[in-house]
Amino acid sequence: MMGKLKKLTGYRLFLPLSCLIIVLLINLITTPTFFRITINNGVLYGYIIDVINRASELVVLAVGMMVDNSIVVIENIYRMRSEGTPAAKAAVRGAREVAGAIAASTLTTICVFLPIGILVLQSLMLKLGDYSLSNFSLHYWVGFGKPDIFYGEPGVFRNPQFMQVLGNSLKLVVVASLVATVFGQLIGYVTSRGRQLKSGKLVEQLVFIPYLIPSIAFGAMYLALFATAKKIEMFGYRITLVPSLYGSFALLVLIAVVKNMPFASRAGTSNMLQISTELEEAAQVENAGFLRRFFKIVFPLSKGGMISGFMLVFISIMKELDLIVILMTPSQQTLPYMAYAYSAENLIQLSSAVTIVMFVLVFFVYWFANTFTDADITKGF
Repeated sequence: MMGKLKKLTGYRLFLPLSCLIIVLLINLITTPTFFRITINNGVLYGYIIDVINRASELVVLAVGMMVDNSIVVIENIYRMRSEGTPAAKAAVRGAREVAGAIAASTLTTICVFLPIGILVLQSLMLKLGDYSLSNFSLHYWVGFGKPDIFYGEPGVFRNPQFMQVLGNSLKLVVVASLVATVFGQLIGYVTSRGRQLKSGKLVEQLVFIPYLIPSIAFGAMYLALFATAKKIEMFGYRITLVPSLYGSFALLVLIAVVKNMPFASRAGTSNMLQISTELEEAAQVENAGFLRRFFKIVFPLSKGGMISGFMLVFISIMKELDLIVILMTPSQQTLPYMAYAYSAENLIQLSSAVTIVMFVLVFFVYWFANTFTDADITKGF
């Protein structure tokens, strides 16, 4: 029986090891061929080498996941063997029991952690595709500009432009999120208390109109509306109906708030539905006005939901690009635009570093809100 188990285990180890050897042989055999292609077609060479670099990163991560999953399977088989299960049955049942967990873990890693891992790895490599220890560096984070590396571009934390862009992003997302959260809670109060009325249903439907319009088209609409001042002449006076806001911070805040109002209002509605109307009715019996009822009863009970709605809008605005790309000026650039600009110039490591900063900011806000308040982003839905 032990012979069958060794044979089965040998087959399980032979397949992944043989695949790894084949992948490595393909890279070793084909790389010199691609170097010869350089003489005739430099563009083709650059493209092929880039594909090899990406594939090599995936191979390294795939081998790590394969080892982790193999350890889980072997430990489960060992546990069943120690309980007296026959070797063949332990091998089959042990692998079958953890198959679902391994599949879920692998899919989670691929969908969530794999992109983040690739970004971190790229941001630490002076030259993509070179996995020697001497190639790993913090140059693209804190390094000074060198003429022979990316046109002398310094690391992101030594780049004054990055600090300005970071400030622009934080200012935009904080102000827009606060405004959208406040108005979202008010709209949520109206719709939750008037759901049986036609006016409440109408407000709930109208708020979701911006969600139906593509972001780039929504930005073009606001550009046409606020590019120049719209004036009319009445009784000998020229009255400005629509001011010229192009190039101003107010326009970016306005379009971010309106575009994300569906999420803010949905968070507000979900929040207000959790607050019983009986408390307000009791206060109303005591002749308490609307503002007093709202700030004494509704607001204290809805603080957790408001923070959840703030986080929902914060995350959405932080990653926004196509909505504001045609409205921002060079002095108003945000982190998503900077990451896109670096990527378009083939400065992949710098683009990865900026993207990681965005992820860290979003994750920190989410962690802080969940740790020090009773907020939960799932309450925003």
